[in-house]
Amino acid sequence: ARILRHDSIDDLMGREIVSFLHEDARAIATTRRNSVLESGNPAPVMEQRWLCADGQDVFVDSTATQIPWQSRKAILVVFRDVTERKKVDRMKSDFISTVSHELRTPLTSIRGALGLITGGAVGDVPERVGTMIDIAHGNSDRLVRLINDILDTEKIEAGRMDYVMRPLN
Repeated sequence: ARILRHDSIDDLMGREIVSFLHEDARAIATTRRNSVLESGNPAPVMEQRWLCADGQDVFVDSTATQIPWQSRKAILVVFRDVTERKKVDRMKSDFISTVSHELRTPLTSIRGALGLITGGAVGDVPERVGTMIDIAHGNSDRLVRLINDILDTEKIEAGRMDYVMRPLN
């Protein structure tokens, strides 16, 4: 997908970035340009979702650095199309979420059965078997917590985690 509406480098040389970016990106680019020109410091890497001139969504990393150019201040901006990386990240996230959910269902049953045995619901068990059941029950609890942590991490990364903010002592 083309982010720019021009085909040749000559079309771009010496022009302000906002003159060739899609309208949705112009305000952000102007703010970053002004910040770099005023401070002289490079702008941090920023990821943005842009709607390109050809109508496609593209995820772009950009960095901006002030450079001398023809005896005046200019800014060098480097753009990287990270759309494919975002797709792979989303696929990885979906895979982890699916696997975690699929693991949690049978593990919950195993944990419940082990809990019933540990609690004496099936009667007395030999001491050596009881020890092994206790170990298995404890480890199943650990696995359930691990899977829940993985799912929570995915929620946080996806911005779907609900937070309850309140003061605490």
